[in-house]
Amino acid sequence: YGTLQCWAQNNVGRMTQPCLFHVIPASRPERPVGCTVINKTYDSLAVGCTPGFDGGLPQIFSAQVFEAVTGLGQVKVTSKSANFTLEGLTPGLDYVIHVVATNVLGSSDPVTLEAFTYKMAENRMRDEKVEEPKPEPKPEKGVVLEKVVVVGVVVAVSVLVVVVVVARCLWLTRQQEEHSTRSRSSKVLASPDLSRGTHSAAATGGAGSTHTDVNLDMADFMFGLPGPPPPPAPSLQHEKK
Repeated sequence: YGTLQCWAQNNVGRMTQPCLFHVIPASRPERPVGCTVINKTYDSLAVGCTPGFDGGLPQIFSAQVFEAVTGLGQVKVTSKSANFTLEGLTPGLDYVIHVVATNVLGSSDPVTLEAFTYKMAENRMRDEKVEEPKPEPKPEKGVVLEKVVVVGVVVAVSVLVVVVVVARCLWLTRQQEEHSTRSRSSKVLASPDLSRGTHSAAATGGAGSTHTDVNLDMADFMFGLPGPPPPPAPSLQHEKK
């Protein structure tokens, strides 16, 4: 055992660097790595591993299942690959799995895994008949028409409410404007200048009086105020004279 160096040569020359071969004695394999339970059912467990160094000789793998509580062995499986399917287990129990690699010189140290089976089968066949889903009944024309009428009534009522609210707001705005206009007109008629003009017109005679009456009529027409009282009718005695 050791390192073997090899050279090659021909008429041209010889290799400058030899080929090296390390010769070691064969041994038992190393244990698998990365072992894990990749699937489980109510009566089976599936285990997957990555092979280790085989010790220089062909190796095989084996997995054995023991009950975790009692320690009784249940299933042992041997395979050329490091993947196993352990079947025929008791449902609802905890198990310990030992995985080893073996060649002609011996076995590796075991890899220990813990797993459990389900208490019930996940995929059970039932004898019940599968009922096909019944198609949903299509709505009748009368029902559709009633829905359309209801929607139309709701929309019409909503529009009517909006119109009434807008009209009410406009009416209130107009009333406020008229009230403010009347207030301004009352202040204008009560001012001192207008009073002096009226007195002077009364003092000058009929022409001034007629002019004041016309101004008051125009103010009544513009601001909506009541006009002056009509002049008294002439008496019958004055007409006879």
